[in-house]
Amino acid sequence: NIRWCTMTTHSADMNNDVSITQSLVHLKEPKEVKSASETVEIFKTHGIRLVCFDIDLTLLNFHTGGALDIPIPSSSSALENVLSSTFKDVAKGFTEDGISLCRACFKEGIRIAFTSFGDAMENGRDMEKELFTIGGEPLIKPAITLILGEEIVSNIGMFFLNPDWRNDDEPDERIHYPNDKSWHIQQAMNKFFIDNTRQVVLIDDSLSNVIAARVQGCRGIVVPSEEGHGFAFKDVGSFD
Repeated sequence: NIRWCTMTTHSADMNNDVSITQSLVHLKEPKEVKSASETVEIFKTHGIRLVCFDIDLTLLNFHTGGALDIPIPSSSSALENVLSSTFKDVAKGFTEDGISLCRACFKEGIRIAFTSFGDAMENGRDMEKELFTIGGEPLIKPAITLILGEEIVSNIGMFFLNPDWRNDDEPDERIHYPNDKSWHIQQAMNKFFIDNTRQVVLIDDSLSNVIAARVQGCRGIVVPSEEGHGFAFKDVGSFD
């Protein structure tokens, strides 16, 4: 079967818009994959050294919306208890296959990064709304540590950033990053001293993010963007 995926991107150069259309062709029949060991073997065969996981609807089987709003309890100790409960609830949403793949990659020396949209400045108290907002690394790291343990998690690169990110010095100004995972992937490559994009695979439920990564030179795996699904080994059939 031949499947075409076409992406058109626009970049501004002075007053001119430049349109680039990239077509990707998949000629091979997808291979049925059933385990973490099979997946890692595929990665090793293709020279993959870095696996970049999206979080929402990928490593997690639900969407956090980028951050969770928690009603502010009456005391700090009560807030700690609520956060602890929140981390446990989030941990239940990590897919079994995704967790198994993280463990297998770590064992085989394949680097792991979490590359997801999230705004760190959204974390904190909003006294006016009586809410405590938590998202990105402050939410995901403690949740997944409950499952993978500190040894593995301490070796995972975590890059959570929205395409429009608020400047710390000028809160009303926004720094514009690409509307895909190219910035996140580059940060992960820098962290692990990888300079060849062909040694990187992005696992994401967004087809446009995967296409952009492939245009960048990376490999990609598309996860069905469905609530309750998340990454499963059968999705590795889309590896290309």
